[in-house]
Amino acid sequence: MIHINRILLIDDDIISTTLSLKILRDMNISTTITSETCGKEALKTLSHCIPEANTPNSMPDLILVDINMPGMNGFEFADAFNEMMKGKLNCTKIAIITSSSLIRNRVNAHLNPSISDYLNKPISPSHVKELKSFQPTQAA
Repeated sequence: MIHINRILLIDDDIISTTLSLKILRDMNISTTITSETCGKEALKTLSHCIPEANTPNSMPDLILVDINMPGMNGFEFADAFNEMMKGKLNCTKIAIITSSSLIRNRVNAHLNPSISDYLNKPISPSHVKELKSFQPTQAA
């Protein structure tokens, strides 16, 4: 079973957010799970978590971000987050979550170096367990 210290969920759909938070909490895979309803507000909150030298890191280990949100979509958020973190220690993984079945979204997520995973909504325990970015690596 994977364990992720901090998870941030960014989704403007309150029903999806409520369901996703319940599933994540029921899985007991994280010490801290928080949510935001918009990418711009999430960036503002995260800007206060950027670690300084010799201070504990309070950045999430995983950000689950909805692909379709007003104001800033998931791809724009991922790019803005990585720009904000440029030159700083950044171990945060970003996974796109979506209810869209458009193949181009999956392709764009795969081609975007800021995105480590792509999950379909509703999130399920099996989806979370399959996150590539949190799988143990195999020794050669």
